[in-house]
This record gives sequence, structure tokens and C-alpha cells, in this order.
Amino acid sequence: MMHREGLQPSQSELAGHSRSLEMKFHQTRVLVVVQGQLQFAFPGYGVIDVEPGDILEINPHVLHDVTVKGSQTAVLLQSLRDL
Repeated sequence: MMHREGLQPSQSELAGHSRSLEMKFHQTRVLVVVQGQLQFAFPGYGVIDVEPGDILEINPHVLHDVTVKGSQTAVLLQSLRDL
């Protein structure tokens, strides 16, 4: 799906029980979960739980962080979509 849409994904691994810093991007962030379970938190809006096979697009300038649920390393493919 990502290649079909002209996106060049990179693979990221996140250690079990870890949490990222809050972040935001100037472009749409497209993510596909390959392994593990993640929770994306959007301050003031709520959380979204994702698992393998799920696709998540985060709009530009949206503040969020990521938490790995459980001890399993999470693997995801991600790319930024050109505006």
C-alpha cells in the first residue's frame, strides 16, 4: 500500500514498555504496524490502540506520543507524505 502510493517507508523498532517524547511533523505521517501493540496518545483528544496490520495516518502539526504496550518489541513502517 505504501509503495503503491509512492511512499518510501523506513522501519522503526521500539522496545517493549517504552514511550516516546511528544512529537509533531510538518507533513502527514503514515504508519503501518508490523509487530507488537502500540498506543498513540493525542493530548486533549484521546488515544488510539493499534496492532499488526493497522494503518494510521496522523495529520500535520498534530501533537502525539507513542507507547509500546507489553514487553514485545514493536516494529512499524513509517513515511511522511509530501504535501
